[in-house]
Amino acid sequence: MSCSLNRVLALMALPLLITSLSRSVYAGDNAEERKTLKGLSGVSVLVDDLDDEIERLGLTKKNVQTDVELRLRKAGIKVCTLEEWKGDLTIGVLHVQIGLFKRDKALEGLYSYELAVELAQSVAILRDPTIKTLAATWSAGIIYGTLGSIHLKELKSTIGDSVDVFSNAFLEQNPKK
Repeated sequence: MSCSLNRVLALMALPLLITSLSRSVYAGDNAEERKTLKGLSGVSVLVDDLDDEIERLGLTKKNVQTDVELRLRKAGIKVCTLEEWKGDLTIGVLHVQIGLFKRDKALEGLYSYELAVELAQSVAILRDPTIKTLAATWSAGIIYGTLGSIHLKELKSTIGDSVDVFSNAFLEQNPKK
Protein backbone atom coordinates (compact mmCIF):
# COMPACT_ATOMS: atom_id res chain seq x y z
CA MET A 1 0.00 0.00 0.00
CA SER A 2 2.74 2.45 0.92
CA CYS A 3 4.53 1.60 -2.34
CA SER A 4 1.51 2.65 -4.41
CA LEU A 5 1.02 5.77 -2.27
CA ASN A 6 4.66 6.75 -2.91
CA ARG A 7 4.11 6.13 -6.60
CA VAL A 8 0.99 8.33 -6.64
CA LEU A 9 2.82 11.09 -4.78
CA ALA A 10 5.76 10.86 -7.17
CA LEU A 11 3.44 11.10 -10.17
CA MET A 12 1.69 14.10 -8.62
CA ALA A 13 5.02 15.83 -7.98
CA LEU A 14 6.36 15.21 -11.49
CA PRO A 15 4.56 18.15 -13.18
CA LEU A 16 5.78 20.46 -10.41
CA LEU A 17 9.35 19.27 -10.86
CA ILE A 18 9.22 19.66 -14.64
CA THR A 19 7.75 23.15 -14.28
CA SER A 20 10.42 24.18 -11.79
CA LEU A 21 13.20 22.96 -14.05
CA SER A 22 12.13 25.21 -16.89
CA ARG A 23 12.94 28.90 -17.15
CA SER A 24 10.34 31.63 -17.14
CA VAL A 25 11.26 34.98 -18.62
CA TYR A 26 9.30 38.17 -18.04
CA ALA A 27 10.75 40.49 -20.65
CA GLY A 28 11.01 44.21 -20.00
CA ASP A 29 12.87 45.15 -23.17
CA ASN A 30 10.51 47.16 -25.36
CA ALA A 31 10.71 50.05 -27.83
CA GLU A 32 10.05 52.74 -25.20
CA GLU A 33 12.66 51.37 -22.81
CA ARG A 34 15.18 51.09 -25.64
CA LYS A 35 14.76 54.80 -26.42
CA THR A 36 16.10 55.61 -22.94
CA LEU A 37 19.47 54.18 -24.02
CA LYS A 38 19.93 56.72 -26.83
CA GLY A 39 22.86 59.06 -26.26
CA LEU A 40 24.60 56.97 -23.62
CA SER A 41 28.35 56.96 -24.17
CA GLY A 42 28.98 53.82 -22.14
CA VAL A 43 28.10 51.86 -19.03
CA SER A 44 29.55 50.99 -15.69
CA VAL A 45 28.85 47.48 -14.40
CA LEU A 46 27.57 46.88 -10.90
CA VAL A 47 27.18 43.29 -9.73
CA ASP A 48 25.46 42.85 -6.38
CA ASP A 49 27.26 40.82 -3.73
CA LEU A 50 26.56 37.14 -4.25
CA ASP A 51 25.33 34.78 -1.59
CA ASP A 52 28.07 32.72 0.06
CA GLU A 53 26.39 29.59 -1.31
CA ILE A 54 26.85 30.79 -4.91
CA GLU A 55 30.50 31.60 -4.26
CA ARG A 56 31.08 28.15 -2.70
CA LEU A 57 29.66 26.60 -5.86
CA GLY A 58 32.20 28.51 -7.96
CA LEU A 59 30.33 31.55 -9.30
CA THR A 60 32.00 34.64 -7.85
CA LYS A 61 31.12 38.32 -8.04
CA LYS A 62 34.49 39.00 -9.67
CA ASN A 63 33.92 36.34 -12.35
CA VAL A 64 30.45 37.71 -13.17
CA GLN A 65 31.81 41.29 -13.29
CA THR A 66 34.64 40.25 -15.62
CA ASP A 67 32.37 38.20 -17.88
CA VAL A 68 29.80 41.00 -18.20
CA GLU A 69 32.45 43.64 -18.93
CA LEU A 70 34.12 41.41 -21.51
CA ARG A 71 30.83 40.79 -23.34
CA LEU A 72 30.12 44.52 -23.43
CA ARG A 73 33.60 45.33 -24.76
CA LYS A 74 33.32 42.62 -27.42
CA ALA A 75 30.04 44.21 -28.51
CA GLY A 76 31.83 47.56 -28.83
CA ILE A 77 30.25 49.21 -25.78
CA LYS A 78 32.51 51.43 -23.69
CA VAL A 79 32.87 50.08 -20.14
CA CYS A 80 33.51 52.73 -17.50
CA THR A 81 34.35 52.65 -13.82
CA LEU A 82 31.84 53.67 -11.16
CA GLU A 83 34.02 56.73 -10.52
CA GLU A 84 33.70 57.76 -14.18
CA TRP A 85 29.93 57.23 -13.99
CA LYS A 86 29.58 59.56 -11.00
CA GLY A 87 30.91 62.46 -13.04
CA ASP A 88 29.23 61.81 -16.39
CA LEU A 89 25.47 61.84 -17.05
CA THR A 90 25.98 60.03 -20.37
CA ILE A 91 27.12 56.85 -18.60
CA GLY A 92 24.55 54.37 -17.30
CA VAL A 93 24.94 51.61 -14.73
CA LEU A 94 24.29 48.06 -15.86
CA HIS A 95 23.09 46.39 -12.67
CA VAL A 96 23.26 42.59 -12.31
CA GLN A 97 21.38 40.92 -9.47
CA ILE A 98 21.51 37.17 -8.80
CA GLY A 99 19.63 35.35 -6.09
CA LEU A 100 20.19 31.65 -5.47
CA PHE A 101 17.95 29.68 -3.16
CA LYS A 102 18.56 26.16 -1.92
CA ARG A 103 15.62 23.81 -2.50
CA ASP A 104 14.24 21.66 0.33
CA LYS A 105 15.75 18.33 1.29
CA ALA A 106 13.44 16.40 -1.06
CA LEU A 107 15.16 18.16 -3.97
CA GLU A 108 18.72 18.00 -2.62
CA GLY A 109 21.29 19.49 -4.98
CA LEU A 110 18.78 21.73 -6.78
CA TYR A 111 18.76 25.51 -6.54
CA SER A 112 16.20 28.06 -7.67
CA TYR A 113 17.57 31.30 -9.01
CA GLU A 114 16.41 34.76 -9.88
CA LEU A 115 18.37 36.93 -12.31
CA ALA A 116 17.79 40.57 -13.17
CA VAL A 117 19.86 42.72 -15.53
CA GLU A 118 18.82 46.36 -15.77
CA LEU A 119 20.23 49.70 -16.83
CA ALA A 120 19.93 52.55 -14.35
CA GLN A 121 20.72 56.17 -15.11
CA SER A 122 20.22 59.65 -13.76
CA VAL A 123 16.70 60.93 -14.37
CA ALA A 124 14.78 64.10 -13.48
CA ILE A 125 11.19 64.22 -12.24
CA LEU A 126 8.99 65.92 -14.85
CA ARG A 127 6.90 67.88 -12.32
CA ASP A 128 10.09 69.27 -10.76
CA PRO A 129 13.23 68.87 -12.91
CA THR A 130 15.41 69.98 -10.00
CA ILE A 131 14.68 66.59 -8.42
CA LYS A 132 17.10 64.06 -9.84
CA THR A 133 17.53 60.43 -8.95
CA LEU A 134 18.89 57.14 -10.22
CA ALA A 135 16.27 54.88 -11.80
CA ALA A 136 16.11 51.75 -13.90
CA THR A 137 15.06 52.74 -17.41
CA TRP A 138 15.70 49.46 -19.24
CA SER A 139 15.47 45.84 -18.15
CA ALA A 140 16.09 42.45 -19.70
CA GLY A 141 13.32 41.24 -17.41
CA ILE A 142 13.54 38.90 -14.48
CA ILE A 143 14.50 35.33 -15.20
CA TYR A 144 13.56 32.54 -12.82
CA GLY A 145 14.90 29.03 -13.07
CA THR A 146 16.12 25.93 -11.33
CA LEU A 147 19.42 24.17 -11.77
CA GLY A 148 21.65 21.63 -10.12
CA SER A 149 24.87 22.68 -8.44
CA ILE A 150 26.89 20.87 -11.11
CA HIS A 151 25.19 22.99 -13.81
CA LEU A 152 26.09 26.40 -12.45
CA LYS A 153 27.71 27.34 -15.76
CA GLU A 154 24.19 27.38 -17.22
CA LEU A 155 23.45 30.34 -14.97
CA LYS A 156 26.60 32.03 -16.28
CA SER A 157 25.29 31.47 -19.79
CA THR A 158 21.89 32.92 -18.85
CA ILE A 159 23.60 36.03 -17.48
CA GLY A 160 25.50 36.33 -20.76
CA ASP A 161 22.26 36.02 -22.74
CA SER A 162 20.72 38.91 -20.76
CA VAL A 163 23.83 41.04 -21.32
CA ASP A 164 23.60 40.28 -25.04
CA VAL A 165 19.97 41.48 -25.05
CA PHE A 166 21.19 44.71 -23.45
CA SER A 167 24.04 45.05 -25.94
CA ASN A 168 21.66 44.68 -28.88
CA ALA A 169 19.30 47.28 -27.41
CA PHE A 170 22.18 49.68 -26.68
CA LEU A 171 23.70 49.33 -30.15
CA GLU A 172 20.29 49.73 -31.82
CA GLN A 173 19.98 53.13 -30.13
CA ASN A 174 23.67 54.06 -30.44
CA PRO A 175 24.88 52.60 -33.74
CA LYS A 176 28.61 52.53 -34.34
CA LYS A 177 29.70 55.28 -36.73
